[in-house]
Amino acid sequence: MWMSDEEFDRLVAQAQLMPGAFSLNLAAVIGRRVDGRRGSAVAIAATVIPLMLLFLLLVAVFSPMRHWDLFESMLRGMRPALIGVLAVVAFRMGRSSKVDLSFLWVPFVVAVAVGIFQLAPLYILLLTVGAGFLYGKFLR
Repeated sequence: MWMSDEEFDRLVAQAQLMPGAFSLNLAAVIGRRVDGRRGSAVAIAATVIPLMLLFLLLVAVFSPMRHWDLFESMLRGMRPALIGVLAVVAFRMGRSSKVDLSFLWVPFVVAVAVGIFQLAPLYILLLTVGAGFLYGKFLR
């Protein structure tokens, strides 16, 4: 195995801290680990170029359908499935991250803050960083 689960989890955490698209960040971090700056550049190009070509193809194919009622209904129906897939991924990563279950309330508070109180994610991120600093400095 070329990378342990713990190292991959660490690289994922590092990529999540970087601003920008997660997949590009992860490609850059893993590429840097494999072959320095050149590996990072190649990994980013290998991630961006196929996605850009696929996106252009999808726009060309689906653009004429964007006002069809059936197409709009299909996209609305896909939202719960996407949320379910993301929840499964988060659950699996949470299990392997060795995070204490006493922190399970955090995602629910964030969901309420964004969904009900319309709080911008940037403010939540800043608040979380501050709370984590205070927790690590004084309570741990």
